Amino acid sequence: MRRTDREISDFQQMLAIMEACECLRLGFIDGEEIYMVPLNFGYEVTGDNELTIYCHGAHVGRKIDLARKLDRAGFEMDCKHELMTAELACDFSFMYASVMGSGTVRVLDNPEDKIHGLTQIMRHYDPSREFHFEPEMVRAVGVIELKVTDWSCKAHG
Repeated sequence: MRRTDREISDFQQMLAIMEACECLRLGFIDGEEIYMVPLNFGYEVTGDNELTIYCHGAHVGRKIDLARKLDRAGFEMDCKHELMTAELACDFSFMYASVMGSGTVRVLDNPEDKIHGLTQIMRHYDPSREFHFEPEMVRAVGVIELKVTDWSCKAHG
């Protein structure tokens, strides 16, 4: 990281920034092309600060095909956006917090695993409620699990 003065390395602070983010961008390398897609997400921390992210979407399509074909993906999320204006153009700045990293991916096919992932997603957006998932909905949705192997966090402002 070039700007180490903006690096966040405390695990709990990194989680707090991730919690504030509303959208995750999941990226794959598809041959010579990069494929990146914005997604809703949820996460959980297990074991010795092991981070797992869950994303959902259609159970068919390029994203699911790449998740089945490849074993790695990258991700990025950001929040706390604020433009800081100034008299001089070069003195403008942008406040933000961002998380990025990579990990191993797999498509969850087992209904219990899918429900677990969907539960983590719903907890991210509405932690005050418990949700029930109808079997036909579970069959119709795709859920991707990303076990994070490397990640970093950066904030300005």
